[in-house]
Amino acid sequence: MMDTISDRYRSFRCGRNFLATLVLVIVAWLLVNHYVCPFDPDDSHLNLLLSIEASVSVAFLLASQEKNDRLIRDTLDRILADAEEIKSEL
Repeated sequence: MMDTISDRYRSFRCGRNFLATLVLVIVAWLLVNHYVCPFDPDDSHLNLLLSIEASVSVAFLLASQEKNDRLIRDTLDRILADAEEIKSEL
C-alpha cells in the first residue's frame, strides 16, 4: 500500500500543477501577509509549512525510488539469468 501512495504522491509532486500551485500559494501568502493582513510578520509560519512539506516529500520520494530500484534489480537479475541460460546452450 505504501508503494502505491508513494507513487501517486511522486507523480503529483513532480508535476507542473504542483509547482504552479505551490508558487501561487507562496505568492498569495506573501501578498496577503505583507499588504492586507499581517498575520505572519517574519514569515516563520510559511517557512515551517514549507519545511514540513519538504520533509514529507523526502519520505514519499525515497519510498518510490526504493521501489523503482527493486524493479530494476529484479529485471537485471532476470536478464542475467537469461544470458547464462543462453550461454550454457551454446
